[in-house]
Amino acid sequence: MIIVALGVLTAVLLALGVWGERNDREWALMAGGLLAIFVGIGFFISIIALPITRLEVRAEMAQFIQTQATITAARAEFSVDPVELAAIQHKIVEMNEWLAETKFYASNPWLAPYYPKEVLKLEMIK
Repeated sequence: MIIVALGVLTAVLLALGVWGERNDREWALMAGGLLAIFVGIGFFISIIALPITRLEVRAEMAQFIQTQATITAARAEFSVDPVELAAIQHKIVEMNEWLAETKFYASNPWLAPYYPKEVLKLEMIK
């Protein structure tokens, strides 16, 4: 949605520049042209960031699932050292923080295209 908004904003600013050119409004031409350049750069960056962000989130999801399996296996052992238990609890907190933050951004309609829908299906480690 943010990509569409940036694209529409670029078109509006370019239209302002064209209107300024046709009506001898130098300020409109300059403002429209400069703002269109900046918004166009933001549009280009958002297009480039889309696959990179999705790939990074998928890698983090794989790490989360693997950590969840490791923690489940570690809990199955009867003799867990208190230091190991503290390290496991620390890792659980880290992974749950990542998941909560990612779900927050993934549920935002403006940022949703940057996050795979599968991230919303993940459950916190208990």
